[in-house]
Amino acid sequence: MGNLNIIKKIFFFLIIILGISNIWASENVSVELLSDKQIYQVGENVNLTLKISNFEDNVIQGQIKGKVIIGDVGYEIQCFDYNAPSNETQYLGLNPLPASLSNSNRKTMSTLYACGGTQMQSTKTMMDNSPISQSGQETFELGPFTYSYTLEGKDYDIKSNVLNITVVTSQNEQQQQQSSQEEQSSSEQSSQDQSQSQSSQDPNSQKSDGTQSGQNTQNSQTQNGQSLSQQGQQALANNQQNAQSVNQLKQDIANAKANPLNTDVQTEEKKSFWLWFFILLIVLLASLLVYLKYFKKEEIIEEPVVVKKEIPRYIKLLNKVKSVSDEKEKAKLLSQAIKTYIAEKNSLEVDLTHSKAIELTQSKLFQSILKRTEEIEFAGKKVKLDYEKLVKNVKEEFRK
Repeated sequence: MGNLNIIKKIFFFLIIILGISNIWASENVSVELLSDKQIYQVGENVNLTLKISNFEDNVIQGQIKGKVIIGDVGYEIQCFDYNAPSNETQYLGLNPLPASLSNSNRKTMSTLYACGGTQMQSTKTMMDNSPISQSGQETFELGPFTYSYTLEGKDYDIKSNVLNITVVTSQNEQQQQQSSQEEQSSSEQSSQDQSQSQSSQDPNSQKSDGTQSGQNTQNSQTQNGQSLSQQGQQALANNQQNAQSVNQLKQDIANAKANPLNTDVQTEEKKSFWLWFFILLIVLLASLLVYLKYFKKEEIIEEPVVVKKEIPRYIKLLNKVKSVSDEKEKAKLLSQAIKTYIAEKNSLEVDLTHSKAIELTQSKLFQSILKRTEEIEFAGKKVKLDYEKLVKNVKEEFRK
């Protein structure tokens, strides 16, 4: 009874330790997507960083995947080999993208594949159904990025957070747009008033009014043309800036390396490890107190009941194989053990022949051994068998 209580205690503490260790293991590797700020003006660089923490005792070899689209330009990391050092936190700087608004459904993407010694870069253009920005402000959802790796035979896909950033036009641009709209509205209103005033004059002046109206129309078209020209120039400048960003991205993203570790951050992570250690220690002590107070009972001493389990005959025969040196005798004992096992499984109380045992069993291993031992016992063939390996395999087959 005393041994049973000890086993209960050990089992109780193992459950607690395993539960806490699972919580700790789930936080051993983490990925976080960071940005230098949340609100950007059009034209500013959006600087993104992947914070990868590995508190395992081994270096983790994995792959990073993810995609970022801001406005009409972006990049996609299809696969990027990255080894996370043990018990460290590193910051992987991603190439910056220009902050822009969605001006069309056409997106320019730069893709990177750098895994298994293969490196490929390409640029593609795709169409999507995302809405075109109608205002001076737009919010983009970036990520998540995924870090995939295999540890102790298990596959893990650690996803980062999803990051939201907002892109706005500058105050000067907003004022210019508002001023342009007001001027256009004022010009149209003035043209309408002048036309109404001229229509109320003498009919003889309609010809000159028509000439003046044509001039006003021509002037209005000229102003609109200038406005459209300015918008076209701005769009061209944005496209050139996006193209330069894509070209720079293709060159830099393959060379992206982890930035040097920040000393303060690294120290903070190490403190976090010790904090978890003390929390675990406190929980174990608290569990011990709870057990001693509510679960421990007086031990009742009872006479142990010893139950002797009889060893099956086929096991005894199999164990004798190693104790004899004669090859023919080894083959005989091995075949007898298998035939005895087959007879008991089929509730037969007779000694089976080799052929009958082969007929009754479905085991390919038993059939093969019986055929070879029959040649040694009765045909006198000298066949060299690895009896140590065969005995081990037969025991495993017995347990099935």
